[in-house]
Amino acid sequence: MKALQAIEAAKNIVIQAYSPLTRTKRFDDGKLVAIAATYQKSPAQVLIRWNLQRGIVPLPKANRPGIWRRISMSSILRSTKTIWRHWTS
Repeated sequence: MKALQAIEAAKNIVIQAYSPLTRTKRFDDGKLVAIAATYQKSPAQVLIRWNLQRGIVPLPKANRPGIWRRISMSSILRSTKTIWRHWTS
């Protein structure tokens, strides 16, 4: 994956994550739930932030009213810098 990302960066190609919220299938993943609890965020917020930290543009499908209010992007962009470290450990 790192080699692919290096090539894409060199050619100014933006990586997009289709369905970065895993259609909620991973929302009960133990590691994801623990990280979300640590930062008092939802699993959706953690997944979006994780993609952003990796330089990937998340494209969540939000066809239900109110989904964006629950995600609250401004709150996940503040201080969760270490999510990547927790996720990969």
